[in-house]
Amino acid sequence: MASGEKVTTPSGTSLWLTRQGLFLVAAGHPASAPDTLLVADMRAERVRGVELGSSSSAVRAGIYRGPGAPSKITIAVGDQTLQARIYTLPGSPGWVAYSAETSTPLRSDRTKSTVRAYAADGALLLTTRL
Repeated sequence: MASGEKVTTPSGTSLWLTRQGLFLVAAGHPASAPDTLLVADMRAERVRGVELGSSSSAVRAGIYRGPGAPSKITIAVGDQTLQARIYTLPGSPGWVAYSAETSTPLRSDRTKSTVRAYAADGALLLTTRL
């Protein structure tokens, strides 16, 4: 995806990437105040994430800066496992962004998510709880 190119999820959340990181704006919120995950704030071999939600849906998104290039990222929350969409900038920035959306609202108990990244051959690259 091109730097600054916006993607809109079915619930209306907008996200975009720049060399600095991932930017998200929930539906109905001002684009001038995005939730931001900056690559410079992350150590190597890490995953960071953010959750945005309403009473009818939730978006879980983040940055993977781990070993290898993932071909699949999943996000497990409670008994639900979501297949994330992977976004990357041209070239080799050394990280990818991911997002998954569900029609289930954010849980009030703030159950932690488990993010797993897999290589093309199915090998687990990294797992972390957010």
